[in-house]
Amino acid sequence: MCTYCSLFGPGYVGGYQKNVRLGNLVTKPLTKFSDVIGKAGVLVVHKSTEYHKNADEAVKNFLKVLGNAKRDVLNVQNSKRLEQITENHKRLVPIVKTVIKLGQHNFPFQGAHDDGQLLLEDSKSQTNKPEKVVNEGNFWEFLRFRIDAGDETLKEHLENTSSRATYISKTVQHELIECCGEEIVNTIVRKIRDAGEYSTIFDETTDVSHRSQLSLSIEYVSKEGVAEDFIEFLNLHKELDNMRLEDAEEVDDEPFFEPKMSGIDQGKIVVTAMTNKGFDPLLCVGIATSG
Repeated sequence: MCTYCSLFGPGYVGGYQKNVRLGNLVTKPLTKFSDVIGKAGVLVVHKSTEYHKNADEAVKNFLKVLGNAKRDVLNVQNSKRLEQITENHKRLVPIVKTVIKLGQHNFPFQGAHDDGQLLLEDSKSQTNKPEKVVNEGNFWEFLRFRIDAGDETLKEHLENTSSRATYISKTVQHELIECCGEEIVNTIVRKIRDAGEYSTIFDETTDVSHRSQLSLSIEYVSKEGVAEDFIEFLNLHKELDNMRLEDAEEVDDEPFFEPKMSGIDQGKIVVTAMTNKGFDPLLCVGIATSG
């Protein structure tokens, strides 16, 4: 068999009009060796055929690509995509770090105006524009501070990107805060799972908008000793409404009245929240509540 033609050849047919059925060395091995060599030998004739020459060229191209994978079309496309992903990550790093820093110090994020484009002090777009007098919030001011300190990646991103793709709007701020919160909770959950048994601590309180909320915390024994971590706030009446809607067969249009909250209701909400976080209720060895 001719390795080149069997792997990279035309298949079962060849010839100028693709109507010649191929046999020896292409679709079946050579079995007669009386006319193998010589000017009219099988090997010489086969080597001079057009389909063998095409297969030989295909093999050479294949080996070139194999030796230099970067030239492959798919690899080139993937490398360009990887470069774009890497560049996007670099642009997000200073923004995410700013979100984390504000959260660590419990600083408020937003001001009176924090939508649109963040104009820099030395930006050409500021020419002949009045000095800003509105409070744009700590988040934007911290970004300006990073740029003043020499963060060229952030500066280039904000100067050369459309205002719709800067990732600094209040909507993106909320999304990044939620992502950071999920990552923190996931880290805590993994630590508690490694510890095994745990105790649940929950307490009902009312926020500034007079909504009943329940704070949920977990106490456990880690490698460092006894630890207590806050997990989340639960809107009690919202959670209770969801539970009752799931249990109800029909939903009527009667006026809404704030339902009464019982200890059983609170227990169901806590168990549901713990299960959703991935905790095993059977490993809960203690419960602490107020009142």
